[in-house]
Amino acid sequence: MNLILRIHCDQLLIASNTEIVETISMSNKIKGVYKENALILFISRAPEELRKIKFQVKSNPSKCYEELNKYFPVINHSSKQPNDVITPRYLNIEDVISHVLKTKEPTNVISHLPPSFKNFVRICFLDPTFPKLVQDVQSIICNESKTV
Repeated sequence: MNLILRIHCDQLLIASNTEIVETISMSNKIKGVYKENALILFISRAPEELRKIKFQVKSNPSKCYEELNKYFPVINHSSKQPNDVITPRYLNIEDVISHVLKTKEPTNVISHLPPSFKNFVRICFLDPTFPKLVQDVQSIICNESKTV
């Protein structure tokens, strides 16, 4: 099915030749990422909800991206610089555990947790293998604390 992206007032319309398939409010956080003629829209309606919609732009992709960029950020995936590579602070879990156990900073200080963290914890509790994972982590921490 060929789809057409249109912007009307504060709505992003996804339409076929004869009907509107979906409307997305421009009040949502929208970001586009493209590479050649492929476009992915990331739409965040709420802190916990992120949708991805992929399009293949068949005609004049650069003009399409330029036009969409007037309404929300559209970036070229290929333009990412190699210096954007993240170098890990630790190479393995043992290094992380060792660092945590050697650190004398108070561990009861809670940093700002992302809004989706509560949902993540709920999913962990629903996973039948989660108790075994907790036991394994506890065992590793106990063994590592003995060696520090």
